[in-house]
Amino acid sequence: ACKQSTEPQPSEQNPPGYQEDIPWPSLADSPWPAWHHDMQSTGRTPLSFPNDANTLESVQINFTEGDIVCGKNGTLFFLDDGNPSVLKAYSLTDGVIWSKSVGYFLPANSPLLLKNNKIIVSSDTKETFLISLDSTIVWKYKNDGINYNRRIGVDLEGNFYFVESPHNLVVLSPEGKLLWQLNDENILGGINQVPVFSPDGKTVYLEGSNSAVVAVDIKTRTIKWSYGSQITRNVPVVTNEGYLIITEPAGDGVSQLTLLTPEGKVKWHYKLNYLHIGNVEPAIDYKGNIYCGTDTLYSISLEGKVNWKKALPEDLMRISPIITDANNKFCFSATNGEATNNYVFCFSAEGNILWKVKLEASHGLSSPAVVDNGIIAVPTFNSDKIYIIK
Repeated sequence: ACKQSTEPQPSEQNPPGYQEDIPWPSLADSPWPAWHHDMQSTGRTPLSFPNDANTLESVQINFTEGDIVCGKNGTLFFLDDGNPSVLKAYSLTDGVIWSKSVGYFLPANSPLLLKNNKIIVSSDTKETFLISLDSTIVWKYKNDGINYNRRIGVDLEGNFYFVESPHNLVVLSPEGKLLWQLNDENILGGINQVPVFSPDGKTVYLEGSNSAVVAVDIKTRTIKWSYGSQITRNVPVVTNEGYLIITEPAGDGVSQLTLLTPEGKVKWHYKLNYLHIGNVEPAIDYKGNIYCGTDTLYSISLEGKVNWKKALPEDLMRISPIITDANNKFCFSATNGEATNNYVFCFSAEGNILWKVKLEASHGLSSPAVVDNGIIAVPTFNSDKIYIIK
């Protein structure tokens, strides 16, 4: 039998820029297996968000700043920082399934769900763990440095990628054996590193220590290009065509959206009228619209054309990554810094507010996640609640 192609398949009926889900067989076939959904950080789910937000529930936890991943049948997996810290499996219908203590977890870390009913995660004890869905530790790898990554990356063959301090890219086999390392001072080793991959799986993109992004050739195990001269603190979004969508600082301190070719060349810039901040990754919908912005939201095409822009009400500012659904709606958390003004918004592709939900505990800083039937799970910053929006 012929091997199935991992390239997204074009359709004659789809317009230019149309995006399709990139097959990634090493990831779990679940609603939300990874931070920002996938190994290209698209923030896009094939499920549909709620048309309205009639129900707001909460899950009681200790504390987390990390992101939630979602398995099947309404199961959430997240790191809960207590004494001890635990990796927790939680059912929306039955509550806590299990809690596994595996050292002290960095608050911003998140687990990754894999195709073989396994989870991989790192801890502050300089260890990386592969854990089965029944909470059994399959193997653990002792790191040389601390892994501050927001999540670990996995390539098409199931090999694992993470950056440990200070500047070392580590690649492990599915069995937890060291395959190779790339120690280069151009690789950022600090918190929030997220390895993302080209659609063909031949290149892994990392944030640079003095650049927006570095591209590592997986076959030659070398950096083939880098772009920019400043740290962005935002993860690239990779399109079906292999373009990289970068949110980076412009020269005057504001942010700009940049589209790079797979070779690292600038296709276009668009200056955004807000101060550059980190951890506010954009998303790309199925029509190829890029959603970005903080106090003002933008919809920008892959050609660099502004479809629309709209200010958020009440002096609110987006402070989480954006996620988008099957109908090109998009969702995010926002706050104005006051304890009583924390919201989750859902917008249409045309820029209209479909609904907003007020959060009582705190604002959502991490990426919202999508559970079965399009239910949205929102972790909150420095609080003891995860909100569930139905």
